[in-house]
Amino acid sequence: MKLFTKIKATLYALSAGIFVIAVLLVCTASGNSKTLDAYYKDYIRADNYKNIYVYDCNGEGIYKGAFSDDEVLRTATFHIIGDRFGSVPNSVLSTENSKPQDVSKLTGYTPEVKSINLTIDNRLQKGAYEILAKGDYRGCIIVSDYTTGEIKTMVSYPSVDVFTPENAKDGGFLNKAAITYPPGSVFKAVTVAAILEKDASAKDFSYNCSGKAYHISCYHNIPHYQQPFSKVLSNSCNCGISTAAKKYLTPTELNNFAKKSGVLSSEVIADMSIAKGSMDANDDLMWAANGQSKNMVTPLGVVAYYNAIANGGLRHTLYIKSDTETGGAERIMSKATAEFISKSLENVTKSLGINCKTFAKTGTAELDNAQSHAWFACCINDSNAPAYTVLVFLENGGISTNAKAITTEFINNYILD
Repeated sequence: MKLFTKIKATLYALSAGIFVIAVLLVCTASGNSKTLDAYYKDYIRADNYKNIYVYDCNGEGIYKGAFSDDEVLRTATFHIIGDRFGSVPNSVLSTENSKPQDVSKLTGYTPEVKSINLTIDNRLQKGAYEILAKGDYRGCIIVSDYTTGEIKTMVSYPSVDVFTPENAKDGGFLNKAAITYPPGSVFKAVTVAAILEKDASAKDFSYNCSGKAYHISCYHNIPHYQQPFSKVLSNSCNCGISTAAKKYLTPTELNNFAKKSGVLSSEVIADMSIAKGSMDANDDLMWAANGQSKNMVTPLGVVAYYNAIANGGLRHTLYIKSDTETGGAERIMSKATAEFISKSLENVTKSLGINCKTFAKTGTAELDNAQSHAWFACCINDSNAPAYTVLVFLENGGISTNAKAITTEFINNYILD
Protein backbone atom coordinates (compact mmCIF):
# COMPACT_ATOMS: atom_id res chain seq x y z
CA MET A 1 0.00 0.00 0.00
CA LYS A 2 2.84 2.40 0.92
CA LEU A 3 4.60 1.54 -2.37
CA PHE A 4 1.41 2.24 -4.29
CA THR A 5 1.04 5.59 -2.54
CA LYS A 6 4.63 6.54 -3.38
CA ILE A 7 4.15 5.57 -7.04
CA LYS A 8 0.92 7.52 -7.17
CA ALA A 9 2.56 10.59 -5.66
CA THR A 10 5.49 10.31 -8.08
CA LEU A 11 3.18 10.08 -11.09
CA TYR A 12 1.20 13.05 -9.80
CA ALA A 13 4.36 15.12 -9.39
CA LEU A 14 5.57 14.13 -12.88
CA SER A 15 2.25 15.00 -14.49
CA ALA A 16 2.16 18.32 -12.67
CA GLY A 17 5.73 19.01 -13.76
CA ILE A 18 4.93 18.11 -17.39
CA PHE A 19 1.91 20.43 -17.27
CA VAL A 20 4.01 23.24 -15.83
CA ILE A 21 6.70 22.76 -18.48
CA ALA A 22 4.02 22.76 -21.18
CA VAL A 23 2.64 26.04 -19.91
CA LEU A 24 6.18 27.42 -19.75
CA LEU A 25 6.91 26.41 -23.36
CA VAL A 26 3.64 27.81 -24.66
CA CYS A 27 4.02 31.09 -22.82
CA THR A 28 7.69 31.40 -23.77
CA ALA A 29 6.95 30.63 -27.40
CA SER A 30 4.27 33.26 -27.46
CA GLY A 31 6.46 35.74 -25.61
CA ASN A 32 3.78 36.17 -23.00
CA SER A 33 5.74 35.96 -19.72
CA LYS A 34 3.09 38.07 -17.97
CA THR A 35 0.55 35.32 -18.60
CA LEU A 36 2.92 32.80 -17.05
CA ASP A 37 3.47 34.98 -13.99
CA ALA A 38 -0.26 35.44 -13.58
CA TYR A 39 -0.76 31.68 -13.85
CA TYR A 40 1.73 31.04 -11.10
CA LYS A 41 0.20 33.65 -8.81
CA ASP A 42 -3.20 32.00 -9.17
CA TYR A 43 -1.71 28.54 -8.83
CA ILE A 44 0.14 29.42 -5.65
CA ARG A 45 -2.78 31.36 -4.19
CA ALA A 46 -5.18 28.45 -4.60
CA ASP A 47 -2.79 26.03 -2.89
CA ASN A 48 -1.98 28.50 -0.14
CA TYR A 49 -5.61 28.87 0.87
CA LYS A 50 -6.02 25.11 1.12
CA ASN A 51 -3.08 24.84 3.50
CA ILE A 52 -3.89 27.58 5.99
CA TYR A 53 -5.44 26.53 9.30
CA VAL A 54 -6.62 29.18 11.76
CA TYR A 55 -7.64 28.51 15.37
CA ASP A 56 -9.03 30.60 18.21
CA CYS A 57 -7.44 30.90 21.67
CA ASN A 58 -9.08 27.63 22.76
CA GLY A 59 -7.83 25.65 19.77
CA GLU A 60 -11.20 25.70 18.02
CA GLY A 61 -11.11 25.99 14.25
CA ILE A 62 -12.08 29.16 12.41
CA TYR A 63 -10.66 28.44 8.95
CA LYS A 64 -9.23 24.99 8.13
CA GLY A 65 -8.28 25.10 4.48
CA ALA A 66 -11.83 26.24 3.83
CA PHE A 67 -14.34 28.58 5.41
CA SER A 68 -16.41 27.34 8.32
CA ASP A 69 -19.86 25.83 7.81
CA ASP A 70 -20.99 27.92 10.80
CA GLU A 71 -22.51 31.01 9.17
CA VAL A 72 -22.38 33.13 12.33
CA LEU A 73 -18.70 32.32 12.96
CA ARG A 74 -17.90 32.83 9.29
CA THR A 75 -19.52 36.27 9.25
CA ALA A 76 -18.38 37.31 12.71
CA THR A 77 -14.72 36.72 11.80
CA PHE A 78 -14.79 38.15 8.28
CA HIS A 79 -12.82 41.29 9.16
CA ILE A 80 -10.14 39.15 10.82
CA ILE A 81 -9.89 36.18 8.43
CA GLY A 82 -10.75 38.00 5.19
CA ASP A 83 -11.67 36.32 1.91
CA ARG A 84 -9.82 34.89 -1.08
CA PHE A 85 -9.97 38.12 -3.06
CA GLY A 86 -7.96 40.38 -0.76
CA SER A 87 -11.05 42.40 0.16
CA VAL A 88 -9.76 42.90 3.72
CA PRO A 89 -6.19 44.24 3.77
CA ASN A 90 -4.06 42.84 6.60
CA SER A 91 -6.52 40.03 7.24
CA VAL A 92 -5.09 36.57 7.94
CA LEU A 93 -5.65 35.25 4.42
CA SER A 94 -4.48 38.42 2.74
CA THR A 95 -1.32 38.59 4.84
CA GLU A 96 -0.40 34.93 4.40
CA ASN A 97 -0.99 35.02 0.66
CA SER A 98 1.19 38.10 0.21
CA LYS A 99 4.25 36.44 1.76
CA PRO A 100 6.99 35.52 -0.76
CA GLN A 101 7.07 31.89 -1.88
CA ASP A 102 9.95 29.76 -3.11
CA VAL A 103 8.64 28.76 -6.51
CA SER A 104 10.30 27.18 -9.50
CA LYS A 105 8.51 27.40 -12.82
CA LEU A 106 10.02 24.05 -13.76
CA THR A 107 9.45 22.01 -10.64
CA GLY A 108 6.27 23.65 -9.41
CA TYR A 109 5.30 24.50 -5.87
CA THR A 110 4.63 22.45 -2.75
CA PRO A 111 2.94 24.62 -0.09
CA GLU A 112 3.45 23.96 3.59
CA VAL A 113 0.57 23.66 6.02
CA LYS A 114 0.44 26.82 8.15
CA SER A 115 -1.24 26.77 11.54
CA ILE A 116 -2.13 30.21 12.87
CA ASN A 117 -3.34 30.67 16.42
CA LEU A 118 -5.36 33.78 17.24
CA THR A 119 -6.10 35.39 20.58
CA ILE A 120 -9.82 35.75 19.87
CA ASP A 121 -12.43 33.56 21.52
CA ASN A 122 -14.95 32.07 19.07
CA ARG A 123 -17.75 32.08 21.64
CA LEU A 124 -17.28 35.76 22.47
CA GLN A 125 -16.84 36.62 18.81
CA LYS A 126 -20.12 34.97 17.85
CA GLY A 127 -21.93 36.43 20.85
CA ALA A 128 -20.85 39.96 20.01
CA TYR A 129 -21.92 39.53 16.41
CA GLU A 130 -25.32 38.11 17.34
CA ILE A 131 -26.04 41.00 19.73
CA LEU A 132 -25.22 43.63 17.10
CA ALA A 133 -27.13 41.76 14.40
CA LYS A 134 -30.17 41.30 16.63
CA GLY A 135 -30.56 45.06 17.01
CA ASP A 136 -29.19 45.83 13.53
CA TYR A 137 -26.68 48.13 15.21
CA ARG A 138 -23.96 49.46 12.95
CA GLY A 139 -20.75 49.58 14.89
CA CYS A 140 -18.31 47.32 16.66
CA ILE A 141 -17.59 45.44 19.86
CA ILE A 142 -14.00 44.97 21.01
CA VAL A 143 -12.77 43.00 24.01
CA SER A 144 -9.15 43.10 25.15
CA ASP A 145 -7.21 41.65 28.07
CA TYR A 146 -5.70 44.79 29.58
CA THR A 147 -2.89 42.87 31.32
CA THR A 148 -1.50 41.54 28.01
CA GLY A 149 -3.01 43.47 25.09
CA GLU A 150 -4.64 40.35 23.61
CA ILE A 151 -7.73 41.01 21.51
CA LYS A 152 -10.38 38.51 22.59
CA THR A 153 -13.13 39.88 20.37
CA MET A 154 -13.23 42.26 17.44
CA VAL A 155 -16.55 42.32 15.63
CA SER A 156 -17.68 44.91 13.11
CA TYR A 157 -21.29 45.07 11.94
CA PRO A 158 -22.60 44.87 9.29
CA SER A 159 -20.27 42.19 8.05
CA VAL A 160 -19.93 39.95 5.00
CA ASP A 161 -20.60 36.26 4.45
CA VAL A 162 -17.87 35.07 2.08
CA PHE A 163 -20.36 32.60 0.56
CA THR A 164 -22.75 35.39 -0.45
CA PRO A 165 -20.75 38.64 -0.61
CA GLU A 166 -23.22 40.08 -3.08
CA ASN A 167 -25.76 40.30 -0.25
CA ALA A 168 -23.53 42.44 1.97
CA LYS A 169 -25.07 45.62 3.37
CA ASP A 170 -23.51 49.01 2.68
CA GLY A 171 -20.35 49.38 4.73
CA GLY A 172 -20.08 45.66 5.37
CA PHE A 173 -16.52 45.43 4.05
CA LEU A 174 -15.31 48.19 6.41
CA ASN A 175 -13.83 47.23 9.77
CA LYS A 176 -15.35 49.87 12.02
CA ALA A 177 -12.91 49.02 14.78
CA ALA A 178 -10.05 50.36 12.67
CA ILE A 179 -11.41 53.61 11.20
CA THR A 180 -11.74 57.00 12.89
CA TYR A 181 -14.75 58.67 14.48
CA PRO A 182 -15.23 61.62 16.84
CA PRO A 183 -14.95 60.18 20.36
CA GLY A 184 -17.24 62.42 22.37
CA SER A 185 -17.04 62.02 26.13
CA VAL A 186 -14.91 58.86 26.22
CA PHE A 187 -12.10 61.32 25.48
CA LYS A 188 -12.67 63.12 28.81
CA ALA A 189 -10.56 60.46 30.52
CA VAL A 190 -7.67 61.63 28.31
CA THR A 191 -8.18 65.24 29.35
CA VAL A 192 -8.38 64.39 33.05
CA ALA A 193 -5.17 62.35 32.82
CA ALA A 194 -3.41 65.20 31.01
CA ILE A 195 -4.43 67.60 33.80
CA LEU A 196 -3.40 65.30 36.64
CA GLU A 197 -0.09 64.37 35.01
CA LYS A 198 0.74 68.07 34.81
CA ASP A 199 -0.54 68.98 38.29
CA ALA A 200 -1.43 66.21 40.73
CA SER A 201 -3.10 68.75 43.05
CA ALA A 202 -5.82 69.20 40.41
CA LYS A 203 -7.53 66.18 41.98
CA ASP A 204 -8.94 68.74 44.45
CA PHE A 205 -10.52 70.83 41.68
CA SER A 206 -14.27 71.35 42.13
CA TYR A 207 -16.85 72.99 39.94
CA ASN A 208 -20.34 74.41 40.33
CA CYS A 209 -22.13 73.59 37.06
CA SER A 210 -25.06 75.74 35.93
CA GLY A 211 -25.45 73.86 32.65
CA LYS A 212 -23.57 76.50 30.65
CA ALA A 213 -20.07 77.97 30.71
CA TYR A 214 -18.45 80.19 28.12
CA HIS A 215 -19.57 78.70 24.77
CA ILE A 216 -19.93 75.22 26.31
CA SER A 217 -23.15 73.57 27.47
CA CYS A 218 -23.98 70.33 29.24
CA TYR A 219 -26.56 67.88 27.93
CA HIS A 220 -29.82 69.81 27.44
CA ASN A 221 -28.27 72.58 29.55
CA ILE A 222 -29.02 70.52 32.68
CA PRO A 223 -26.86 71.70 35.62
CA HIS A 224 -24.76 69.34 37.72
CA TYR A 225 -24.35 71.89 40.53
CA GLN A 226 -21.40 71.67 42.93
CA GLN A 227 -19.19 68.64 42.31
CA PRO A 228 -15.63 67.45 42.95
CA PHE A 229 -13.34 66.63 40.03
CA SER A 230 -14.18 62.93 40.28
CA LYS A 231 -17.88 63.72 39.76
CA VAL A 232 -17.10 66.14 36.95
CA LEU A 233 -15.70 63.11 35.11
CA SER A 234 -18.30 60.52 36.11
CA ASN A 235 -21.19 62.95 35.49
CA SER A 236 -19.63 63.74 32.11
CA CYS A 237 -19.95 67.44 32.83
CA ASN A 238 -18.92 69.31 29.68
CA CYS A 239 -18.71 72.64 31.47
CA GLY A 240 -16.56 71.27 34.29
CA ILE A 241 -14.12 69.44 32.00
CA SER A 242 -13.80 72.51 29.78
CA THR A 243 -13.21 74.82 32.72
CA ALA A 244 -10.58 72.48 34.19
CA ALA A 245 -8.82 72.22 30.82
CA LYS A 246 -8.83 75.99 30.45
CA LYS A 247 -7.37 76.39 33.95
CA TYR A 248 -4.64 73.74 33.84
CA LEU A 249 -3.72 73.07 30.19
CA THR A 250 -2.61 74.81 27.04
CA PRO A 251 -3.85 73.45 23.69
CA THR A 252 -0.34 72.16 22.96
CA GLU A 253 -0.18 70.30 26.27
CA LEU A 254 -3.47 68.52 25.60
CA ASN A 255 -2.39 67.68 22.05
CA ASN A 256 0.95 66.32 23.26
CA PHE A 257 -0.54 64.18 26.01
CA ALA A 258 -3.09 62.68 23.62
CA LYS A 259 -0.24 61.73 21.28
CA LYS A 260 1.82 60.29 24.12
CA SER A 261 -1.14 58.26 25.42
CA GLY A 262 -1.48 56.39 22.13
CA VAL A 263 -5.20 57.07 21.74
CA LEU A 264 -4.46 58.72 18.38
CA SER A 265 -1.83 56.22 17.24
CA SER A 266 -2.13 53.88 14.27
CA GLU A 267 0.34 51.57 16.01
CA VAL A 268 -1.70 50.61 19.08
CA ILE A 269 -2.20 47.19 17.48
CA ALA A 270 0.84 45.28 16.25
CA ASP A 271 -0.45 42.91 13.59
CA MET A 272 -2.88 44.93 11.49
CA SER A 273 -3.03 48.39 9.97
CA ILE A 274 -5.54 50.92 11.30
CA ALA A 275 -6.26 54.58 10.64
CA LYS A 276 -4.38 57.28 12.51
CA GLY A 277 -6.38 59.49 14.85
CA SER A 278 -6.05 63.27 14.98
CA MET A 279 -6.93 66.35 17.00
CA ASP A 280 -6.04 70.02 17.27
CA ALA A 281 -6.93 71.62 20.58
CA ASN A 282 -5.70 74.93 19.16
CA ASP A 283 -8.95 75.07 17.22
CA ASP A 284 -11.08 74.99 20.40
CA LEU A 285 -9.44 73.77 23.60
CA MET A 286 -12.67 73.62 25.60
CA TRP A 287 -14.59 71.45 23.13
CA ALA A 288 -11.50 69.38 22.28
CA ALA A 289 -11.22 68.56 26.01
CA ASN A 290 -14.70 67.03 25.73
CA GLY A 291 -13.82 64.91 22.68
CA GLN A 292 -15.49 67.17 20.14
CA SER A 293 -13.99 69.88 17.90
CA LYS A 294 -11.56 68.14 15.49
CA ASN A 295 -10.92 65.03 17.61
CA MET A 296 -10.90 61.73 15.71
CA VAL A 297 -9.99 58.32 17.14
CA THR A 298 -10.35 54.65 16.28
CA PRO A 299 -12.28 52.27 18.56
CA LEU A 300 -9.05 50.24 18.86
CA GLY A 301 -7.24 53.38 20.04
CA VAL A 302 -9.88 53.92 22.74
CA VAL A 303 -9.55 50.29 23.86
CA ALA A 304 -5.78 50.60 24.18
CA TYR A 305 -6.15 53.77 26.26
CA TYR A 306 -8.74 52.37 28.66
CA ASN A 307 -6.63 49.22 28.95
CA ALA A 308 -3.88 51.43 30.37
CA ILE A 309 -6.23 53.00 32.92
CA ALA A 310 -7.34 49.56 34.11
CA ASN A 311 -3.72 48.35 34.15
CA GLY A 312 -2.44 51.06 36.50
CA GLY A 313 -1.19 53.38 33.77
CA LEU A 314 0.72 50.76 31.74
CA ARG A 315 -0.36 50.32 28.11
CA HIS A 316 0.30 47.10 26.23
CA THR A 317 0.31 47.05 22.44
CA LEU A 318 -2.78 45.20 21.20
CA TYR A 319 -2.40 42.04 19.13
CA ILE A 320 -4.58 39.37 17.57
CA LYS A 321 -2.09 36.65 16.55
CA SER A 322 -0.81 34.71 19.53
CA ASP A 323 2.82 34.62 18.34
CA THR A 324 3.05 38.39 17.83
CA GLU A 325 5.91 40.00 19.76
CA THR A 326 4.97 43.40 21.13
CA GLY A 327 7.65 44.15 23.71
CA GLY A 328 6.96 45.40 27.22
CA ALA A 329 4.24 47.70 28.44
CA GLU A 330 4.66 51.48 28.18
CA ARG A 331 3.75 53.76 31.07
CA ILE A 332 1.52 56.54 29.76
CA MET A 333 0.30 57.88 33.11
CA SER A 334 1.13 57.44 36.77
CA LYS A 335 -0.54 54.77 38.85
CA ALA A 336 -2.15 57.52 40.95
CA THR A 337 -3.72 59.12 37.88
CA ALA A 338 -5.02 55.77 36.63
CA GLU A 339 -6.52 54.99 40.03
CA PHE A 340 -8.18 58.42 40.27
CA ILE A 341 -9.88 57.89 36.89
CA SER A 342 -10.93 54.28 37.53
CA LYS A 343 -12.32 55.09 41.00
CA SER A 344 -14.16 58.12 39.63
CA LEU A 345 -15.85 56.01 36.95
CA GLU A 346 -17.08 53.19 39.18
CA ASN A 347 -20.37 55.01 39.75
CA VAL A 348 -21.18 54.95 36.03
CA THR A 349 -21.98 51.22 36.02
CA LYS A 350 -23.58 50.78 39.46
CA SER A 351 -27.15 50.93 38.15
CA LEU A 352 -26.62 48.81 35.03
CA GLY A 353 -26.88 45.36 36.61
CA ILE A 354 -23.47 44.11 35.50
CA ASN A 355 -22.65 41.08 37.64
CA CYS A 356 -19.10 42.07 38.55
CA LYS A 357 -17.10 45.13 39.56
CA THR A 358 -16.50 47.51 36.68
CA PHE A 359 -15.82 51.11 35.81
CA ALA A 360 -16.85 52.77 32.57
CA LYS A 361 -17.22 55.96 30.57
CA THR A 362 -20.05 56.91 28.26
CA GLY A 363 -19.59 58.90 25.09
CA THR A 364 -21.99 60.76 22.83
CA ALA A 365 -20.20 62.26 19.84
CA GLU A 366 -22.41 64.95 18.35
CA LEU A 367 -22.50 65.40 14.58
CA ASP A 368 -23.69 68.36 12.54
CA ASN A 369 -26.04 66.60 10.14
CA ALA A 370 -26.63 63.14 11.57
CA GLN A 371 -27.51 61.32 14.75
CA SER A 372 -24.72 61.16 17.31
CA HIS A 373 -22.32 58.24 17.65
CA ALA A 374 -22.63 56.29 20.91
CA TRP A 375 -19.66 54.93 22.88
CA PHE A 376 -19.30 52.89 26.05
CA ALA A 377 -15.87 51.87 27.35
CA CYS A 378 -16.15 49.45 30.28
CA CYS A 379 -13.32 47.82 32.25
CA ILE A 380 -13.80 44.80 34.50
CA ASN A 381 -11.82 45.29 37.72
CA ASP A 382 -12.95 42.23 39.65
CA SER A 383 -10.52 39.56 40.86
CA ASN A 384 -13.17 36.91 40.19
CA ALA A 385 -13.66 37.90 36.54
CA PRO A 386 -11.43 38.24 33.46
CA ALA A 387 -9.28 41.39 33.25
CA TYR A 388 -11.07 42.69 30.16
CA THR A 389 -11.89 46.03 28.63
CA VAL A 390 -15.15 45.92 26.66
CA LEU A 391 -15.82 48.67 24.14
CA VAL A 392 -19.15 49.08 22.39
CA PHE A 393 -19.33 51.65 19.60
CA LEU A 394 -22.60 52.32 17.75
CA GLU A 395 -22.38 54.37 14.59
CA ASN A 396 -25.16 57.00 14.69
CA GLY A 397 -26.43 55.19 17.78
CA GLY A 398 -27.63 58.34 19.57
CA ILE A 399 -27.07 58.64 23.31
CA SER A 400 -25.25 55.80 25.04
CA THR A 401 -28.34 53.99 26.38
CA ASN A 402 -28.17 51.15 23.84
CA ALA A 403 -24.39 50.87 24.13
CA LYS A 404 -24.71 50.42 27.91
CA ALA A 405 -27.44 47.81 27.48
CA ILE A 406 -25.35 45.86 24.96
CA THR A 407 -22.33 45.94 27.28
CA THR A 408 -24.37 44.66 30.21
CA GLU A 409 -25.87 41.82 28.16
CA PHE A 410 -22.53 40.85 26.68
CA ILE A 411 -20.61 40.80 29.96
CA ASN A 412 -23.31 38.95 31.91
CA ASN A 413 -24.28 36.41 29.25
CA TYR A 414 -20.95 35.73 27.56
CA ILE A 415 -17.93 36.88 29.56
CA LEU A 416 -19.22 35.86 32.97
CA ASP A 417 -21.44 32.94 31.92
